[in-house]
Amino acid sequence: MKFFPSIISANLLNLESVIRTIDPHVDGYHIDIMDDHFVPNLTWGPMFVAALRTVTNRPFQIHLMVDNPATWISRLACAAGDSFVFHVEAVNTSQVSPVLAAAKQAGWRVGLALNPATEIERVGLYLAQLDEVMIMSVNPGFSGQSFIDTSAKAPALRALSSRLGVTAPLIAMDGGVGLQNIGMLALAGIDLVGVASAIFSGLDPVKNIQNLRQAAFFT
Repeated sequence: MKFFPSIISANLLNLESVIRTIDPHVDGYHIDIMDDHFVPNLTWGPMFVAALRTVTNRPFQIHLMVDNPATWISRLACAAGDSFVFHVEAVNTSQVSPVLAAAKQAGWRVGLALNPATEIERVGLYLAQLDEVMIMSVNPGFSGQSFIDTSAKAPALRALSSRLGVTAPLIAMDGGVGLQNIGMLALAGIDLVGVASAIFSGLDPVKNIQNLRQAAFFT
């Protein structure tokens, strides 16, 4: 299982120091971009993402909670291994495939995010294009929410991929992930987790990461 700390819960006033401290212990970073339209919250934009790139070479998982993801493809600088993930609920069905294709052409890994209430079959038409699927375990928009158990979508996604004859994408989960559920998520076959407060709460984020890895590994 890969661990991507969710920057939204980090100490933003001391972010460079935080990243340099945890960077050897993580697999990448989960970066939430919210536009105050698709979700009622507003975070950051291209300059913030570019600034983060100056202090780490780890992959970025850009989680776009926006209502027009196509406009973000060229706004954001893409490095090798970075993921461009937008919500299948945010665009019309006819727009999903073209946005994925455009992001892939620009060099991104591409993915779709699914709200907790959205069925996994919603991504079936696009599985052949996808590098990853992000299963939301909270409703998008705010950090610190209680975990919603959507882990059954992971084996369902692999079964759907098999039925359609395509390679299953990497399966990510975002929202409410912590020590109380990381073992269950590992058993469900989640490949990557975005982790917010479970890493950044307390005084020692490195120890928090180590505890999460141990809990997932020894499940």
